[in-house]
Amino acid sequence: MSINEKQEKNSQKIIRLVVKLKSPLFIIVFVIVNVFALRNFFLLSRDMVYGDFSAQLLFPSPRYAPERLPSTPITMEYQAANRLGADFTPIYFPAQQISQLDNAYNYLSLDPWKHPSRYAPLILVLCSKTLCKLNYGYAPLGNILLQLLLFFAILYFVFSSLGIKRYFLSAFLFMEFILLLTPVGLSWIERGQFSLYVAISYLLLLFGLTRNNTILVILSAGFAFIKWTSLPFIFVILVVYIMTSRNKKEFLHNLLMASLFGFVMILLLLPLFRENISFIYVLIDQEASRSPHGLSLVFYLPRTMVKALPFALILIGLIIAKINKSDFIGLFPFFVGTAVILLLYPTEALDYSVPTLLGLIPLMIFWAKRLASNQRTAGNLVLMSFLLFVLLASFSIKLMGSMLIVVIIYLFFSMTLIISPIFLQKYFEKPVYQAIAAEE
Repeated sequence: MSINEKQEKNSQKIIRLVVKLKSPLFIIVFVIVNVFALRNFFLLSRDMVYGDFSAQLLFPSPRYAPERLPSTPITMEYQAANRLGADFTPIYFPAQQISQLDNAYNYLSLDPWKHPSRYAPLILVLCSKTLCKLNYGYAPLGNILLQLLLFFAILYFVFSSLGIKRYFLSAFLFMEFILLLTPVGLSWIERGQFSLYVAISYLLLLFGLTRNNTILVILSAGFAFIKWTSLPFIFVILVVYIMTSRNKKEFLHNLLMASLFGFVMILLLLPLFRENISFIYVLIDQEASRSPHGLSLVFYLPRTMVKALPFALILIGLIIAKINKSDFIGLFPFFVGTAVILLLYPTEALDYSVPTLLGLIPLMIFWAKRLASNQRTAGNLVLMSFLLFVLLASFSIKLMGSMLIVVIIYLFFSMTLIISPIFLQKYFEKPVYQAIAAEE
């Protein structure tokens, strides 16, 4: 037997061994991650409901120290004193006095910190009839559970529809780790945030546009309406989608799909027009005049330059589309890079918006698997760089040391993802995308 034959035989043995070990190893990792993840979720849930300081036992510790509600007459009335879920208060307490809804957007707010609400009046009205009927603690916990159930159900639907269901469990394990075993993920739960609604909106919109599915676009608008920080990125998606049309017929079709999203948003604003004016004023005031907080680019660049960022990204997207000459799906890495940099866009930009990116993972897997064989390795590297960024960002300054380094990491990965379609065009043959079977 020649040396080459021996080497080939040894390689085949190693491959067979890896295949044999793959499933048992995944099961072991899956069980270990779930044990620790469920422990953290139980501790946070108990502390959110009872305020018993169970969060002190979390490992790792959250990105931000738990912010407990103060003891005031209204927090005592609704069993909220000392509870977690501080970011749910601008919905919960104004919803208890829905007849004076306009006060939710000024300093007469029932919020314990007197913060004007940054959620649309219709969201407050809907919550007043559902989650906000519960005592505080149960309400933000219900909000978290609802997000998780909706997100993972829709995620499974998208993985199945894209023909990449074989990757669902691996993606689920990764996302579970991010949400329940990283400092940023734990802070997302501890604050009672809404980031997975945004993740659902991004996922449904991009998936809906690629499938020309009006129902998915309508649902995306509904989820985006819950948290308006989703709108700058969605604005970039829709404008690039329209402007990259290949002919007049496609332009009119794409314009109609984008207009449908806008129509739903306007329709949801109409029932409470006067209160919506107050709500929009609060949003404009925050972005135009408030001091920056967290990771905001306003710390480092003039405010007007930062607020013009979506328009600059649209221009970059159009240039990339012209160079790359691929279809809409070929721009997915650009959209993901755009989503990353726009996490730094708000005047108040906090780390626990990172879970909004989780909805883009199945789309990036689909993009990578759809590439031709001559681009598959490079495509997988782009996909892995995105997952690496999500992992690094989820540990934030606990891993990277300072806010400035965190911002630099965001910018580096964002630029890498944005220009990756050009790299694929320049260093490989013209992109030839492969169809993916219903199930590999």
